[in-house]
Amino acid sequence: PILHEATGELRWLEEAISLHAELQERFADPQGGAFYRTSNDHEVLLARDKPASDGAVPSGNSVALLNLMRLAEITGEPGYGKQAEQGLRAFGAQLRSGSTSMTLMLCALDFLLDRPLEVVLIGPNAKSDLGPMLASMSALFLPNRSLLRAAEGRDLQAKQEQIPLLQLRSARDEKVTAYVCREGVCKLPTNDPREFKE
Repeated sequence: PILHEATGELRWLEEAISLHAELQERFADPQGGAFYRTSNDHEVLLARDKPASDGAVPSGNSVALLNLMRLAEITGEPGYGKQAEQGLRAFGAQLRSGSTSMTLMLCALDFLLDRPLEVVLIGPNAKSDLGPMLASMSALFLPNRSLLRAAEGRDLQAKQEQIPLLQLRSARDEKVTAYVCREGVCKLPTNDPREFKE
């Protein structure tokens, strides 16, 4: 989901959905939640580990759970959020103990407990310069948000099929238009980067 937000390219969202389906099929613990380190077709082990400690490289579970939260936000598919919540519950005791080795997982928990911002940028065409709007937003610390962007025409139509937040959105006055929403309820759209920042 991060590559989709960074580039606005639908193929990265489709890749994230496909990769998660593979992860779910081969590594998920359907009873206990979260994901094992080894796949279900791996040689039989005495115990299948579910890593949770984040070091210089975050644990696979922390990344997967945060990705699930982002997929739920972007696609509107509640199943992703339920999977993330079940996964976080699997590590509930460790999270409650104040473990300092679960920093990214704490970010996933924060995302779950928050009401994330949903930011939508629509350009009037494929060559629209989103730079001023993106610069306004990058000046702020907004860890719990999704960023969606599209250009009027084929790009917007293709994305509207998979991303509910883009439905009924359009560029106003032939300018890049920003929508800031929470739980699908948006403030009035704006074309002004300063107003958008506020």
